[in-house]
Amino acid sequence: MRTMSAKRSVGSAAGRCALMRPALRPFVSRQTSARVRAEVSTAADSFSIPAVPDLIPDGPWKKVLTNAGQANAATGSQGYEDAVACADKLAECLGVGADDVLIMSTGVIGRRLKMEAFLPAIPQLPATLGATADDAHRAAVAITTTDLVSKEAALSIKLGGVPVSVGGMCKGSGMIHPNMATMLGVVTTDADVDVEVWRGMLRRATDASFNSITVDGDTSTNDTVIGLASGKAGAPRVTDAGSADGKALEAAVTALLQGLAKAIAWDGVAFDQNDLSVQLGDIKLMKAGQPLAFDQKAASKYLKDTTGVHGTVHIAVGIGSGPGSGVAWGCDLSYDYVKINGEYTT
Repeated sequence: MRTMSAKRSVGSAAGRCALMRPALRPFVSRQTSARVRAEVSTAADSFSIPAVPDLIPDGPWKKVLTNAGQANAATGSQGYEDAVACADKLAECLGVGADDVLIMSTGVIGRRLKMEAFLPAIPQLPATLGATADDAHRAAVAITTTDLVSKEAALSIKLGGVPVSVGGMCKGSGMIHPNMATMLGVVTTDADVDVEVWRGMLRRATDASFNSITVDGDTSTNDTVIGLASGKAGAPRVTDAGSADGKALEAAVTALLQGLAKAIAWDGVAFDQNDLSVQLGDIKLMKAGQPLAFDQKAASKYLKDTTGVHGTVHIAVGIGSGPGSGVAWGCDLSYDYVKINGEYTT
């Protein structure tokens, strides 16, 4: 099932956001203008999922509800009904139509939303809406799953001499590969942009950022980037991506998304490099993330002596002080191995 994220702007005037009950991790975003131009970019286009068209109205979208923990993907018709029920409940609480609401979910694939806890929490959300940096940060934290850190950024530019804000947040750490996956991203601006121009900007910025990172080569189901523009800044309307204002806005959006994308890739490292240690047999090569001087002849002799009798070369890598450990086996690739396999296929 395609899921959708929504707008928020870190410390900007583009909108208002808040979350309620971090254990459930809901996030609701309120648009202060009457209409919002929005664009959805999602990796789920490559999947055959009948429910997708039903979940994406033409817009304009005004409210967004996000949960973390259950992806609500591959959950059948009941998962679809759960998503609709959440949208209906939020729409009722905020006095808008259900088609004004977008739903974004992240978490374990194949698990439905915990409706018995999530649905009763939705009416509590409107009272928590806020426009401060702290509110924005709580929203960014709320949508994380395996992330080590939350990811958010904002910048300001001038269009026609008028200050305009561009802000964003995203989540993602593992299962990261071009065509997004597994990530959710949001970018908002208070610039006034023609919808087709905005759509093109977001797609190009996404290709240059979230579709240009990889951590483990895996993709997933719920990967989404949404961009919303409110026009509340009062700057001249951008109707041409090739104009000076159009180029400035697209450059800002691209820079923002690239910064967020790099944060995802960095998070995927999943350890502090200052805790890294490497040892070859009894020979220490690195400690506390710093390379050590070592006897290269001794290291070479260890490799030759061990492999000469078909023994096992021991390479110990430490990435922290936790109790976890693991063992894996592999081999070096000899010249003949590469030569034989190269000739076999070419």
